[in-house]
Amino acid sequence: MSGGQLMSLRVAKSFKLPPRGQGTSFYRFDVSNPKEFKDLYRQRLADSPVAASDIDALVAEANLAFELNTQLFAEYSSTSSLQPFALGTHCSIYRCC
Repeated sequence: MSGGQLMSLRVAKSFKLPPRGQGTSFYRFDVSNPKEFKDLYRQRLADSPVAASDIDALVAEANLAFELNTQLFAEYSSTSSLQPFALGTHCSIYRCC
């Protein structure tokens, strides 16, 4: 969620879209209490009966998706006047930046 909010703003700016409008709805989570939602989401992940090897694979996939999004913005930025948008490599499915 937190990373998605940043990505939404960057997508809107990069592609000259209206902020929080069409083209960025993928990144929007309409919840009344974001902290409560994230806490519950994390708790349900922690409580799910998933093997450690599957958790490692899920985290690796999430980190890869995050890295590919970062590279997408960097590539787009290299062809425009925008500066590259990079996020920390320490982000994971459990805690982000």
